[in-house]
Amino acid sequence: MVTPANAIGSVSAALPSATPSAPEPSRPSGGFGELFGRALDQVDALQQRADHIVAQFVAGQGPDVHDVMIAAQQAYLALQTVVQIRDRAVAAYQDIMRMQI
Repeated sequence: MVTPANAIGSVSAALPSATPSAPEPSRPSGGFGELFGRALDQVDALQQRADHIVAQFVAGQGPDVHDVMIAAQQAYLALQTVVQIRDRAVAAYQDIMRMQI
């Protein structure tokens, strides 16, 4: 005979636990400066890759026009993202400096 306590126990055993089992996101250890430096390194790598692909295209060595345009746009968007982050950080710093104590 199934009692209500047994029925609840079997249902709760079938449900996922309330505590999430997903790993916590890793946090950068060096702070904003190190994170921004890594972002600049990635932007530089994308720009160098785009330059290399353009040079190959001009020399007639393989990449199609759409590959060249995709690489150029990736580099452009990454640069614009970093510029926007820099602008927001400078604006936040200026706001903090204008605060009265």
